[in-house]
Amino acid sequence: HFTYDAAMALGIAACEVKDQPLFSGWNYSDQIRKTEFQGATGFVTFDPDTGTRDHRTVMYAFDNYFLDESLSNNKTAYITSQISTVVNLSSTSSDGVFLEINAPVFADGTSRPPLPLIELEQDLNLIPIGILVVGWTLAAVVIIVCISLIIWVRKHRNDQEVRASQPRLLVLLLVGTLVIAASVIPNSFQEPSSQRLLNVACMAAPILFWLGFSIAFAANLTKIWRLSRIIRESVEMRRTKEELYFFSPATVPFFCILFANIAILVAWALVAPLEWTRVSTGIVDDFGRPLETYG
Repeated sequence: HFTYDAAMALGIAACEVKDQPLFSGWNYSDQIRKTEFQGATGFVTFDPDTGTRDHRTVMYAFDNYFLDESLSNNKTAYITSQISTVVNLSSTSSDGVFLEINAPVFADGTSRPPLPLIELEQDLNLIPIGILVVGWTLAAVVIIVCISLIIWVRKHRNDQEVRASQPRLLVLLLVGTLVIAASVIPNSFQEPSSQRLLNVACMAAPILFWLGFSIAFAANLTKIWRLSRIIRESVEMRRTKEELYFFSPATVPFFCILFANIAILVAWALVAPLEWTRVSTGIVDDFGRPLETYG
């Protein structure tokens, strides 16, 4: 029926292009949009902007498929169908008019609608509050200890023992450890936090961890590199005095490692940032609803 109406629309539009024995495709397309007629599938009109059939002029039917027990047996199952409901969207009602032709047949073979599904109790695998408190407490202890040691090193930086241990590198090592401990905080975020906050936490956790690790590792490597230079000078029987400033030759390894890691982390966050999602473990109920997920 729809094919018949489509052919009729093309023919009527061709006849309606007036005073143009040889018309262009653009003129033909414009005329099709203006064509209206009573067809096999209802009153046919077209959308003036897209040229598609106006959906409000079509009658829709719901086909009800069910098992035909009179024809089925132990070896073969026969499925039959019947029109259950017809919908007329051309009605003045905003939702259209629904006309029931045949009572629908449900899976139990009756026309009684099934009961609504019971509320699903889903295991979200959230971190228990006890473990969260332990993690926050340990992270707070590490952060407080690092801050206390940074203050102590700054206060005693002129002491001979502290100067021999290179106080600037000690401070950087403590700062790196502090940043690593701070990565525990975004790692603890979970529902019912907002999606936007969880996305930020997903990306902040690895950034804080690797930034702190690069600071601590670069500080240790800088110290070892500086000591190796001093030892090499002593083997060659040359006296050397090398002050450790933030922009001195001795800090070249530190800044190279730190800037390289920062560039990688920034590119990661801009190009392919992590996003928080909830994933099913594959355990579902009889209706295919997931029973266990994790975020």
